[in-house]
Amino acid sequence: MKSYFFTGIEFVKKRSGNAVGVVMVVNSLLAVVALLREVFFALYLGTSSQADALLVAFFIPDTVGNNLLAVAVGVAAVPVFSKLYIDKDFSRLYAGVKGTLKAFGLLSLFLVILFAIFAGEITGSLGKGFTGETSLLCLRLFYIMIPAVVLYPIFTIGSAVMQVFNRFFVPAVGPVLFNLVFLGGIIFSYAWHFSLTEGARFIAFSILTAVLVMAVLVWAAIYILGIFPGRRKDIGPELLSDETNTGRDLQKVFKMFFPYLLVLLTMQSVLYVERYLASQLGTGSVAALNYAYRVAQFPIWVFVLAIGTVALPSLSKSRGLGQESEFKGTLLKSLWAVLIITVPLACVFFLLRIPVVTILLKRGAFDAVSLQVTAGILAGYALAIVGQGIVQIGIRVFLSVEKMKQPLICLTISSLMNIALDFYLAAKLGSAGLGYGAAIGALINAVLMLYFLDKVLELSLKKHGGKVVRLLLANVPLVIVLILCKKLWLFWFESAGLLGQSGYVALVVMAVGISYWFGLRLFKLIHN
Repeated sequence: MKSYFFTGIEFVKKRSGNAVGVVMVVNSLLAVVALLREVFFALYLGTSSQADALLVAFFIPDTVGNNLLAVAVGVAAVPVFSKLYIDKDFSRLYAGVKGTLKAFGLLSLFLVILFAIFAGEITGSLGKGFTGETSLLCLRLFYIMIPAVVLYPIFTIGSAVMQVFNRFFVPAVGPVLFNLVFLGGIIFSYAWHFSLTEGARFIAFSILTAVLVMAVLVWAAIYILGIFPGRRKDIGPELLSDETNTGRDLQKVFKMFFPYLLVLLTMQSVLYVERYLASQLGTGSVAALNYAYRVAQFPIWVFVLAIGTVALPSLSKSRGLGQESEFKGTLLKSLWAVLIITVPLACVFFLLRIPVVTILLKRGAFDAVSLQVTAGILAGYALAIVGQGIVQIGIRVFLSVEKMKQPLICLTISSLMNIALDFYLAAKLGSAGLGYGAAIGALINAVLMLYFLDKVLELSLKKHGGKVVRLLLANVPLVIVLILCKKLWLFWFESAGLLGQSGYVALVVMAVGISYWFGLRLFKLIHN
């Protein structure tokens, strides 16, 4: 039996060996560790004011250092580095890597100094609804974690180098180690019975240590694997000092970096507004928002990012070699793989949101009130999964063809709509409105992204409309099964113990797998 999903994966494997499979396995481990982190975080801090303070303090360095600066340079560098790799100009490649490290090291250091000067204003604006004690704790935690802004880009630039050389394992393992160290800080604080305030401080130091571990890991691996310039015989020292070429390559990186940074900035502005509004919806709303977001990101972490991580170098190389048919083939099969995975998982997370949150988080400080608030937000976030998956692939495609105007238009429109909906729906529905705002924003974004992909790359997506409709219909048996599973939870398993709920998970996994397989066979989307 072979599905179109596996056909897409096999197509990409021709370019990258077992890279997608390897990254998926590591991303699965990442998702498990990240969920464990949230489980213990909820157990220890629940939806307390200390949890809100820590998450808001972490949001700024994580957003600016990781989700904006680091992600933008890490992704923007891949097409530039890939072109030099294709040309086998290794001397110029490594000089460009050094120049990129230096430039973004200085930029991130400047940002750290700026954040330290205006720390009070930054944390105060985001946690506007906090009490004085919570605001003070948030400020102190922020000071602890802002050096991470420098470390994040160091890791992603190293990851970009390894991806260009088809080394995907270590860059994928880095976030796993980050979450393990983060998790270790939570468990240690809980085991040693730190007060919630003391524990929040210890966890903040753990987060900073975790980012340092990632940066050290990737560059140690580059040196050990012989990718480091000093260990390669094909590097000409005279070319390493060619500042003209280095400047040109760095200029190309920045040419990709700034448009992509604007794209990411529009995306992160939505997350900022969500937390701003959540901080005014009562104690614990920020923490509940974070839990719901993390749970909904599970399929993105495991599957979509694995496909996108491997597809970007492959797409860049295909484009650079003029292999248009292979380029379009990889793109279409990547989009199909994302759809065939995210559509059923969105149904699962939406219809079974109460059982999911209960089994994962409801223990310790995470009580029944925390459950209802988190599940309410998860309802909307679950519906956003499909759109987010499409957008992740679309952005990487436009990066590979060095066209960022279209995704910027998509994200600007959808983000403005999302933010407007957040204000309106939060006032009408409370914290749950933030999730539904995200769902509508993701839908708008995905539709616009597909429109521009079709227009710019001439993909003739209308020809594939029938197959997409069949995929939606193939999920009908799954939805029926999920509704039955939801009723079964309410009548039997909701009050069951750990053993009973474990049995429920096994039952749901089996029922979901069989019903989805049946739907795919019924509508001829898989074949022998």
